[in-house]
Amino acid sequence: MQIFTEVFSRENQLIKASPSSYTYLACALLMRGNLCNISDLNQNVSRIKQRLHMVHWNTEGFKIGLCNQPARDMPCSLLCLANNTCIGRFATMRESFSKLYKRKFYVHHYTQYMDIGVFDESCCT
Repeated sequence: MQIFTEVFSRENQLIKASPSSYTYLACALLMRGNLCNISDLNQNVSRIKQRLHMVHWNTEGFKIGLCNQPARDMPCSLLCLANNTCIGRFATMRESFSKLYKRKFYVHHYTQYMDIGVFDESCCT
């Protein structure tokens, strides 16, 4: 079905990234409508798995849901909730954190509630 290909396309994402070219941690698909049965869902998921890169510790990271009641004014719909590594901002955030932590900026605000060892540990990981 074309809807399975479209749900992973760049144009249908809420962020400006192409998640298909990054690593997926987990993915949940919820199909609504009576145009599809569970065997069709499984067939499309196995077809999509070949194109997606899943993390090595969760190769079977798909959950599937099927609701026979279609969405209002639509014959069928597909919702994809996926967790992947396509947001590249984390590397920039880590660099900013490291620069600030070296100078101990704002640390005094957090040491009232946390041990300073937590910051040291987060720098290492």
